[in-house]
Amino acid sequence: MHVLLIVSILIVAGIVITGALYVVDRAVVQVARADIEAEYQELIRYQSEYKVVSIADAIDFRISMGAAHPTIYVLARNDGSVVVGSYARWPVDVPRQPGWYRFETELGATGPAEALAKVELFDNEFPVLVARKLSVYSSLRHEFLPYMISSIALFAVILLVVVFRSNRRFQQRIDAINAVLIDAGRGNLDARVDLSATLPADEIRFLASQINETLDENSRLIIGLETVSQTAAHEINKELSHLRDLAASSGQPELTASADELLKLLREILELSKIQSSSHSLMGHLDLATAANAAVELYRDAFEEADVALDVSVESATVLGQSHLLINAMANLLSNALRHSPAGGCVVLRVARHGDSATVSVADEGPGTLSDDLREVLAQARTGKVAGYGFGLRFVQAVALRHGARLRLANLRPGFEVRLSFAVVGYLNNNLRAVNSASIR
Repeated sequence: MHVLLIVSILIVAGIVITGALYVVDRAVVQVARADIEAEYQELIRYQSEYKVVSIADAIDFRISMGAAHPTIYVLARNDGSVVVGSYARWPVDVPRQPGWYRFETELGATGPAEALAKVELFDNEFPVLVARKLSVYSSLRHEFLPYMISSIALFAVILLVVVFRSNRRFQQRIDAINAVLIDAGRGNLDARVDLSATLPADEIRFLASQINETLDENSRLIIGLETVSQTAAHEINKELSHLRDLAASSGQPELTASADELLKLLREILELSKIQSSSHSLMGHLDLATAANAAVELYRDAFEEADVALDVSVESATVLGQSHLLINAMANLLSNALRHSPAGGCVVLRVARHGDSATVSVADEGPGTLSDDLREVLAQARTGKVAGYGFGLRFVQAVALRHGARLRLANLRPGFEVRLSFAVVGYLNNNLRAVNSASIR
């Protein structure tokens, strides 16, 4: 857009200069024509009173006046030889036929200059050229025009530098706002646009202020909702525990089992709530390979007891996250895979780096699910169709959202695979412009 503006300005400047030169040329030519016609009228008057020799004398007399009489004269014969004139020869670019012509004069003290000439035939055999130098136009073309072109070129360079710097500054401010929005989208409730720098009171600053106000309000509502949820969960947990104790003491096993299920569900909800409300400031650089190995160590003995092989292959990949959440998420995936793998089966854990992303995948050889859609799998889990996948996947989904990762499911038929895709730290640093210290410059 800025380049188009500069090109438009240069085009307009070129049109203005061309138009100015055209107007000046027309004016100079009109004045020159009037002077040349006056000179011809004077020569015609000589012709009507005297013979051709007298015309030659008149031309010679006018030439002898020098600078006081700047008109160019040439009287020639039919063969082109000059009888008398300002030049020793007839101008090469001018035909010896009646008419108006423009030509370059011979080199002089000030160099060549364009001239306007009128050619007439005296006595139908002697061509006479009367011309005037277009000095003003020549000066414009040879001196003023190069100066103007140089000035426009300099102006274009300066304008380009100014526009480039302005555009760069504008882009930096937009990048800073985008970085904060991305950070907020990844769950950082403390992300704000830095308005401490001195900024012009323009639309960008107003937009940044509005974004900060919106994020403040969202944080207030979320914190309020979390407070209410925690209070309600605590009260529900207390009452359910009391109900469970009453059922157990009164010898009602079904009611006791139902209370235990409700307490388990409540603990899952509280666990998910803790993940979603965990502080973004607790995140740091960690290696997915290290987290994967830690999760493997937690379940290695369980796999040996169940006679299920565990195939582990990990690559180092640094991401931004919370170590205990990622370890627990991988442990949940291993637990689900072990639960659904038959004896003698195999569970595969992979951590692979792919350019700017890293993938954690866990695949088993169990029966799988009826769908690859995460929402359908979670819905089936709530009805008991895929028991064991429910909370584990909900927990992993919450961890993925907290870390800006992408969760994918796949039926291997037989088997079931869960994939988590993370952005590596180098990619985040290059594209989010140091999110935690983003500011509008």
